[in-house]
Amino acid sequence: MGILPDMKFHEYKTTWQQLKYSDKSWEEFANESELWAIMQTNAQIQGRKLDWATGRSCMFEEAHKKLHSPYYDVYPCIIPMLTKLDLSVVQCDSIKPPQNLNALVLRFPDVDHGLRVSGQLVRCIWIAFQGVRLSTETPDIGTGLVVGVDIGEMNEDKIMTVWSIRAFPLISGKTIQDVERRLKFCETSKYGIPINEDELSQCVKVALAICLISDDPEIVQPLPLVSDQNKYETADDDKRKKLINKAIRRGKHGFAVGSLLEVIPHFRRPHPALYHTGKNRTETRIVFRKGSIVHREKLTNVPTGNLKN
Repeated sequence: MGILPDMKFHEYKTTWQQLKYSDKSWEEFANESELWAIMQTNAQIQGRKLDWATGRSCMFEEAHKKLHSPYYDVYPCIIPMLTKLDLSVVQCDSIKPPQNLNALVLRFPDVDHGLRVSGQLVRCIWIAFQGVRLSTETPDIGTGLVVGVDIGEMNEDKIMTVWSIRAFPLISGKTIQDVERRLKFCETSKYGIPINEDELSQCVKVALAICLISDDPEIVQPLPLVSDQNKYETADDDKRKKLINKAIRRGKHGFAVGSLLEVIPHFRRPHPALYHTGKNRTETRIVFRKGSIVHREKLTNVPTGNLKN
């Protein structure tokens, strides 16, 4: 499958994990915690207030937990491709939950992968489909995309992650460029590390591109347990599904994104192409064109270290 074994990714930690409620289950924490009660109250507001960061995080954590905590490990080589997305041609109608997961974490490697906000490397991004206001001028609620970005900033007590959160409605007939900054930012965004909005938009592009990627096995691969990796490599489709379900039951609900796009000599890497499909070509999706060997005949000149008589 080509997953690189030495690549390590940043972990996403829930509020429960960061507050170290080791004596209580997540369910007990959610039922009894005063902080979680406040977060739930904010969540019920559904974005009607501008200061809704904790509410959004609460809604995401609950949805993510119910889906067995799915995540994508995003490899460095694919990131530049994802950030080239042209928001002016992507229709809101085309943005769907990847793998039908309406709450998903993108984990980035703990090496210099190039995606930064305000000088800090992005560690994780979460994606959620939640109710949001259609604009600041109306209380009407519709389905929207909410993106949370972790750049390593912590709260004053150095206990909890500070997420930079952006939300926008997915309005039929509009492009993402039309709606991306339709809503005002959360009031808490004026505190802490000043956020470079253009760089944060790059993170939004990554999230959107992930939503548009088709289920191409050369780009997105489910992750089995490490102990089952060899079995997975040689298994048929039915056996692979069983191994992935086993991994999910054991708490590993992961996918690798871009792990096969390795840079090798004389190889043109797969690259994303934006296609318009569906009725009146209003649906947008990303398809990766296959990689190919360039100047195939020249590969015979690559030194191998073998001497011929």
